[in-house]
Amino acid sequence: MKKNSFVLAASVAALMGSGNALAQNANALTTTPDVIVYASGSSAQKTNLDNAIKAVCQAGTFEKYTNALGGDHFITYYCLSQGIGSGVADGTKIMIRYSGYTTQIGNTTFAPGTSAGGSILGANPVINQSKIQFMAVSPATAALCNTTTAGVCDDSKTGLVDLFVPQLGLTDLHPKWFVLQNAPVEAGATQAPGLTKLKITPGIVTPFNSPVSLNLRDALQDSQIKSGALAATCATNRELGSCTPSLTASQLADIWTGAVTSWDKVDANLPVKAITWVRRENGSGTQASLMIAAASKMYGDLTKAYPCTTGAQPTVLYGKNVITGGTTTDVETALVNANQNGDYAIGLVSAPRNGAGADAAAVKNYRIIKIDGKGPTLTDIASGAYKFVTQGTFQRLQTGAGTASEVAILDAIVTNMLTPSVIAIGNASATSKLNLGDSGYMAVTDGASCSTTNTCATNPVTNVRFAKNAADYPNNCVAPTSSW
Repeated sequence: MKKNSFVLAASVAALMGSGNALAQNANALTTTPDVIVYASGSSAQKTNLDNAIKAVCQAGTFEKYTNALGGDHFITYYCLSQGIGSGVADGTKIMIRYSGYTTQIGNTTFAPGTSAGGSILGANPVINQSKIQFMAVSPATAALCNTTTAGVCDDSKTGLVDLFVPQLGLTDLHPKWFVLQNAPVEAGATQAPGLTKLKITPGIVTPFNSPVSLNLRDALQDSQIKSGALAATCATNRELGSCTPSLTASQLADIWTGAVTSWDKVDANLPVKAITWVRRENGSGTQASLMIAAASKMYGDLTKAYPCTTGAQPTVLYGKNVITGGTTTDVETALVNANQNGDYAIGLVSAPRNGAGADAAAVKNYRIIKIDGKGPTLTDIASGAYKFVTQGTFQRLQTGAGTASEVAILDAIVTNMLTPSVIAIGNASATSKLNLGDSGYMAVTDGASCSTTNTCATNPVTNVRFAKNAADYPNNCVAPTSSW
């Protein structure tokens, strides 16, 4: 569950000029598509979704529309198809609608200020065929969408957001783990019988990180790099990857579970200052990945992971100095606000965030950190050195997922989301160029992992995975390994 505090920007027009999306031809606003499909779930995977959809579109016909409230809660794509086959002729007018947010599931409308979002929407609504909110871009709603610069639509206006059943779910972990405190009250817990209805496809590896407010990054840096040539270098350029401070998995687990509440208990060189902890809402795949990683001290002891066992579970923090962000954008905002207020804050995001080129200063006042001396880079993920990752899944109903054409489009999107060359396109974006190195998503392979910056950039594959067994694949409650 997330508590919303959304306020429209100074004007929708300002957002429309942000370059958030591009509607080149605006055919979606003048032409009724031949086929519409619906995908929902993980917000962490939207970049890969963008490029997977582009791969089934003819050049020059791809259009993307986002919602005016920001955060890309809703996205609508439109294009002329190519290469889908299975009865979908090239040139078919296709539309894909994505939702990572809803204030209604089925006939249940949530209390004001509450909603469900993230990976949970790629699980239960797909299983139960429950309607959730999507942004319905069409000729009938054309007046609510801008076409000159950004393809941004004003979803505060009546008629743009409507209810539909999602056909394809994207989750950061296997949907079976969206239970107990990983499931928001609004969306409910995933029930085992429902999983048997799904065709579940093993997905990509997604890295996560625990970024800190800029002032805390500087304090940790000063504590950890005190002397020598590196200290002098970092004094003049704090943004170098070699200057990035590190926390251990055990330290992070103690922070995340509330075992320590003051920064001097984490690092004796830091002041006695309360830890401000910015978490995600229940149902978020980012938060669910943390619930497994934190209690096990980053996969060191999976018997303590949540909800992998029925034994003692970690306390999920709420209350004083704990902020729940409904989206990654909300987490970023909370970290920036904490920095402005002089608080030391630590958060939780998918890793390709706030980087604008090797050793370049980022634009928002928070920074990614290292964990156990390693960063969320493609090379460290591929080798298994950086462990805060999950392997997600894609799912649709085995039968009844849609017409033959709709299923063909859904399956083509999934195939592309698993294709290393398509994944590499998203990884090449500026946001994945961290000062520590290139970050991003990775495909899982039976062969060798990529090993260098160049090979990982063009072929982002790893054989480090969550072990497969007869019942579940991937099994996020098994430590990731390359030998299974």
